[in-house]
Amino acid sequence: MSSSNNDWREGDIAFLMPSAEFSSADYDALIRPSPGAQYGYVPPKATGHPVISVRRLSERSTHVLITPVSAYSSGPANDYLAPWKQVYHSRKNPRDFRAFHGSERPSDEFPPLFLEKGAAIPKPRTSWVHIQSLWVVPLTVLKRFTKSRQLLRVRADSLDDLRRHMARGCKSWRKAVRDLETAEPGQWGGAARGGSAKPVKVAGEAKTVVGGTVVRATAPANCGPRKRQGQAAKSWAAMAGERPAAGSRP
Repeated sequence: MSSSNNDWREGDIAFLMPSAEFSSADYDALIRPSPGAQYGYVPPKATGHPVISVRRLSERSTHVLITPVSAYSSGPANDYLAPWKQVYHSRKNPRDFRAFHGSERPSDEFPPLFLEKGAAIPKPRTSWVHIQSLWVVPLTVLKRFTKSRQLLRVRADSLDDLRRHMARGCKSWRKAVRDLETAEPGQWGGAARGGSAKPVKVAGEAKTVVGGTVVRATAPANCGPRKRQGQAAKSWAAMAGERPAAGSRP
């Protein structure tokens, strides 16, 4: 079982720190937008959520492919309204949502997601994954999800099914897998640990990889799970007791 930030296994549910807690290097690499862009690589509102470790290349890997688990502002105040039924998310394809066991599914096309050993997700009625929300991040921005006393892990068959769904339906799946390979220091074509910055060409765009961290990447087409302002439902960050660090970055 994972016990530290370096031990995350595929299927583990970690916690993506709020962007205000990122180091300067991680903030610049993942959050800060390029001039004229609305978002960086990871939208700030996608942070402060539990995330599934979708893929990690090896035990030595410094990066992991993640997807957030979100309540999408669903809760008692709106009678646990599923995200695809909400006006705010109405442009999202219902088929792109996967529900954990206990949460409403768009249809019977895909089974619910289950956790290992019969564990339950802390928000059993409002836990969804959007398959278009997928990012490669360094392990330094992940920490233990403290809303559960035990480390939660997606059951192997559910994880395999989710990855198959992403491989078929996620617009950025192939690019994300390539990004994961090029982000690894000293292997997979990435920059060597402690080496100089190395530009890597991926899908026709230039990236700079410094010590295994992608310093600039074009933001994906998806914007990740956003939350309405003034939402009635409690956010994952609030449930986990997370608070933005003092002196948060602009």
